Amino acid sequence: MKNKVMLSLLLVLLSLHVDAQQRKRTTAQRRVTTTSVKKQAQPTITKTRKVGEDGFVWYELKKGSLYGAADIEGKTIIPIKYSSVLYYYWLTDCHFFGVREGDFEGMYTRMGNCIIPTDKHFTSCFLHCDKNKEGTPFLCVECETNDGQKALYDVRGNEVIPLGDYEHLDLSGYEVMFVEYQQNGLKGVFDLNGNKLTRPCADLVDVYKNRIEIANEINGEYKRSFIYGSFSEDTRFDYGNYDRLYYPYKASSSSSNSSSSSSSSSSSSSSSSSSSSSRNSSSGHQQRQVWKERWRNCTACDPDRRGYCRNCHGRGGFYIGNIYNVCGICGGTGSCTMCGGRGEYKETYSTWE
Repeated sequence: MKNKVMLSLLLVLLSLHVDAQQRKRTTAQRRVTTTSVKKQAQPTITKTRKVGEDGFVWYELKKGSLYGAADIEGKTIIPIKYSSVLYYYWLTDCHFFGVREGDFEGMYTRMGNCIIPTDKHFTSCFLHCDKNKEGTPFLCVECETNDGQKALYDVRGNEVIPLGDYEHLDLSGYEVMFVEYQQNGLKGVFDLNGNKLTRPCADLVDVYKNRIEIANEINGEYKRSFIYGSFSEDTRFDYGNYDRLYYPYKASSSSSNSSSSSSSSSSSSSSSSSSSSSRNSSSGHQQRQVWKERWRNCTACDPDRRGYCRNCHGRGGFYIGNIYNVCGICGGTGSCTMCGGRGEYKETYSTWE
């Protein structure tokens, strides 16, 4: 009996010892886990006020090496995930944001709605605008891949004409708006639904309600032929003034930039300050963000003559028989409406010095 009591006592002591060891192990694991999930400091978000030539106020957002945009109220309209964000105001009264993610371009409206996402892998996006005889603006986006193929999208990002080997895709028309395309130097016609109406066969084309006019230059004169039918601007796609992409606006005489910084946490602010001070001390002078301007080649010019209208090739218009037709794109000036005939446009960018 005495031996049984002693044995029971030993078992109780052994159980208490094992339980104590397990508690120590659990506490150590908790400490290790707590140390491993320590929150990393968040990078600082830099907010830079910018004013476009048309007077549009927006804020460039920068987090590390990535950019986004906010509206005048401070609401984020373009997420901070792009390698560059630029605001464009063209002489055709078009206003929009162009974004770049690596080598790929995209497009946003001023309200922050994405028209062309960068994951479509286009290397160029160009917003076209043309008006019919009533003065109604029609807008579309011509997109190009790295191998030179082009496609056409409406202002909601819907594909109208799939990728193909086109020299250009553009809206045109006076009585009836249509899509003009060019292959091997000859022009053809799509309707606004993307249906091909003619093969590439003409130097000049135009669409009316009851016919398509085709003109080819022979010995300095244009010979006309006709395709008769019923043609209209009825379409399932949106070529309208979505989010005020088109808006006549007189450019302001000056634009201004100012900078302000906001931090997501006090720890990120102190981390940013310490890294900045160490960088400045190593470089030997105080670095600051400066804004510079550079000229870039215009992509809207005539492919063969920089600075000239790509629709009339700098002629300002064309003859059909004895009737002279003023170019509906340049209004008879013969100059590219995007760059004003310079062949290049000015781009503003930031750097550290």
